[in-house]
Order: sequence, then structure tokens, then C-alpha cells
Amino acid sequence: MVEMVKLPIYLDQPRHDARRSARTGSDAVPFFCEQYGNAASRQHIFGQKAEAAVDRAREQVADLIGAEARTIVLHQRRHGEQ
Repeated sequence: MVEMVKLPIYLDQPRHDARRSARTGSDAVPFFCEQYGNAASRQHIFGQKAEAAVDRAREQVADLIGAEARTIVLHQRRHGEQ
């Protein structure tokens, strides 16, 4: 039996000038305008809602690629990073 090596899958976000689907944009709009908050700031409702949204996104990515949500790491680039 051949043993499979499990390597990480790296899915980089597109650059700010890359084309995105309309659905991606519409799903993200509330987090720019209405539901702003830092997912790491769990002590208040804004952070709690942001954390829940990140958890949902992690589950969606995991379902899409057939992985476990706990293995998905989402990273946000800092302003100016390439």
C-alpha cells in the first residue's frame, strides 16, 4: 500500500486588483460597512460576530476542499504587504 503524504494546501487571496466573483463581493460587504470588528477581540459583540463569520468561512473552505475546519488557517495581510 502506498502511503500518501499530507502536505498543506496554500490558497492565497488574490491581489486587490484581481477580478473577484460578484458573490464574493456581496458576501463581504456587510463586514466593511455594518458588521465591523476584530475576530480576535472576543470580549465584545463586534469581535464575537466577526469570529463567528470567520468560523463560518473556515467551515465553507473545509467543505469545499474536503478538509476538517480545524485545519484551515485564515490569514489577513496587513496593509501594504504583498
